[in-house]
Amino acid sequence: MKRIIKSALLGAAVNLGSSYFLFTIISVCYAAFLASHNVSLKDIYWTFYSNQYISFALVVGVMLDIFGGYTAAKFNNDRHVLAGMLSALPCLFIGLLNILNPLPNHIPVWFVIMSWLVVIPAGMLGGFLAKRLHVVPVTQGKG
Repeated sequence: MKRIIKSALLGAAVNLGSSYFLFTIISVCYAAFLASHNVSLKDIYWTFYSNQYISFALVVGVMLDIFGGYTAAKFNNDRHVLAGMLSALPCLFIGLLNILNPLPNHIPVWFVIMSWLVVIPAGMLGGFLAKRLHVVPVTQGKG
């Protein structure tokens, strides 16, 4: 039981760490690109809340959820799908904290609902892929 929790925490760390790192890089580069094309700061700010950028963020986030579930399941010898699912639970918790945040939030409701609906199945898909792609080395016997 301890092994599955450790692998799920590792998968969650990979998922969340890669998400924050990747979206920081993407956001800074995109903002610099827009600023170099004389886009105002207000327009740059609102670009990150546009449906196109949020849809892009959802697709990339789902792929990183799958990657986190895959990583969690890869470090667990059995129950691959469960490990992938457990690795996605911290993402639900962070989403809950974002919803309960009293500060104004400009993220559309459809994004919050979609991200909640896909995070667990994406982690489970990562676990399933790890199980499906798991290769056991063949050992040669005597003779």
